[in-house]
Amino acid sequence: MTVTELALQRKMTVSFIAGNPVSIALQPRTRRNTDTGGWRYEDGTPRDPQTMRLITVTGDDVKSVQSLDGVERRTDWMLLGEYNAQMTKHDMFLHMGGLYEIVELMPDLGYETRALVVRHG
Repeated sequence: MTVTELALQRKMTVSFIAGNPVSIALQPRTRRNTDTGGWRYEDGTPRDPQTMRLITVTGDDVKSVQSLDGVERRTDWMLLGEYNAQMTKHDMFLHMGGLYEIVELMPDLGYETRALVVRHG
């Protein structure tokens, strides 16, 4: 991809997000070992809010994954951010009364950041 094409792709991503933007403050989580030989997740410092787009996933793009609580869930959502958006696997966020978890990051294309998301509850 040329520098010009990359710049155009980034502009299109910004425009697409602007069509239905949401402000999301992602909560990073770190896996920590416990004294009893198990592990648990600890919340990190919340990231500053970022403007992203939460997209409903349908058809062949829906996957089943096991989330942190051990329940198999469907990835009914994709979170889309600009190329420099800060997100990692297992980040959590609240949106419209629902709790969401990033369960998989999509390949880096250089012009957007995408992740598959499940809703808890």
